[in-house]
Amino acid sequence: MQIDFSGYEFSAQPWYDDNFTMGFHRCGEFSIREADFLTHYGRLLKRLCSGEMPPATAEQARLLQVATGELPAETFPERVWCKYLKVVSRNGYAPSSISRVADAADNDEDS
Repeated sequence: MQIDFSGYEFSAQPWYDDNFTMGFHRCGEFSIREADFLTHYGRLLKRLCSGEMPPATAEQARLLQVATGELPAETFPERVWCKYLKVVSRNGYAPSSISRVADAADNDEDS
């Protein structure tokens, strides 16, 4: 199954989130495909959600709307990022800017 990552910038430099000391692949929360996605696209998505950078594509703008609960997650990147936010929030790791986004994503799933 081919997944469309258009609209997201691939990073050759892997992103390691300090909340997952063993990495995304070994934490037990994400599938191999999800862990690969977070490793290579997570840095970009974290910067988007924290407000460090504005969305550069329509896909990135939509992901922000999904993460804040304005739209339902439909694409693989949107679903994985919402899952990441939920895991981070559930484990109490999230900085305040990410927590607000995760809370909105949780509220959207409850609807």
